[in-house]
Amino acid sequence: MSYVIIPVQPTANQTFSCVLDGQRAQVSLTTTDSGLLADVTYQGVPVASGRLCLDRTSINPNHYAGLPQFLGFVDTQGTSDPTFDGFGTRFLLIYGTPPPTFVSTPTIPSGGGGYPTHGWGVNYGGNYGGN
Repeated sequence: MSYVIIPVQPTANQTFSCVLDGQRAQVSLTTTDSGLLADVTYQGVPVASGRLCLDRTSINPNHYAGLPQFLGFVDTQGTSDPTFDGFGTRFLLIYGTPPPTFVSTPTIPSGGGGYPTHGWGVNYGGNYGGN
């Protein structure tokens, strides 16, 4: 099983960029009364627009436009759908093959080093004060 955990700040609305499988991706997360919505662009091509984020459900279920792996949130404490107040702790945004269960959340290195990766290198940046 190989996956990366993409750092997401506990902020209701945010946009950030990362590199997935060697290509640039941009993710926008918007909190609404209906739930968390995601817009994803991969290699400059929109692959998801207004997609409702659910626990362990891919934001890009058809692997559209070359984004070949699972991209979605995982609840580390149950099976609830993600909310911004749990980003980075309870709700993790992962890319790759998700493990069947999470027994604990990863340790976040001090000094803003990001989350550990499991198979791919990821570059982070965005409007939340990241790199």
